[in-house]
Amino acid sequence: MKKNVITKSANWFFIGFMFIGIAAGLYFNEVAVGTLAGMGVGFIARALMSNNQNENNKKETEIKI
Repeated sequence: MKKNVITKSANWFFIGFMFIGIAAGLYFNEVAVGTLAGMGVGFIARALMSNNQNENNKKETEIKI
């Protein structure tokens, strides 16, 4: 998978989790807490996707050499 596609999907995951957090915050009348929780989960998901991408790049480099 190309780096550009993974970066775009990671950004969409972050935004999606942020909006889910906002919705949960509205439901529980704690928008700030929901937003921060959604952003936290979004950052973690984005980091995991980036880490997975880096591992795939290392494997491709090792195979090519």
